[in-house]
Amino acid sequence: MATENKIRTVEELNDKFKKVKSAVFSDFTGLNVTQITDLRRKLRAASIEFKVVKNTLALRASQETDFEKLSEYFSGPTSVAISYEDVVAPAKVIVEYSKRQPALKIKGGILDGEKVGAEKIRDLAKLPSREVLLSMLLSTFQSPISGFVGTLEGILRQFIYTLEGIKSQKESKKE
Repeated sequence: MATENKIRTVEELNDKFKKVKSAVFSDFTGLNVTQITDLRRKLRAASIEFKVVKNTLALRASQETDFEKLSEYFSGPTSVAISYEDVVAPAKVIVEYSKRQPALKIKGGILDGEKVGAEKIRDLAKLPSREVLLSMLLSTFQSPISGFVGTLEGILRQFIYTLEGIKSQKESKKE
């Protein structure tokens, strides 16, 4: 029975590892149950899955996935924060929490299939959220267009003023 559970766990982890956009590995030694529960709550609020993994099972599950490159992170107590949508979210939550609870040590992670170290995870956490980046991009695209529209309005306004000036000149000559 125990073997069936392990096989099921490996298959489940393997499926998760194949779908991941980003993941952050950490060592949670030194955190008590209340702190881990608090971390889980914060991660869940950001739509991030948090798993404490048995290293041997995680190593087996990582085969034929991008996680094969991360075998060095599967040592000691290991937890993984997984995101299927937002690439930056796991890094933001884990880094923020590790600032308040230094016992949580960031090992490294994976970002769009690429292995990244703990320092890159910290740098990634400093980036603005996806929504903020998209709004910045949109405003960058919008700026030249609004400038062009303003220029066209100015030209039209000048043309209308010129026509009105000609009209008033002709009316004054008729009188």
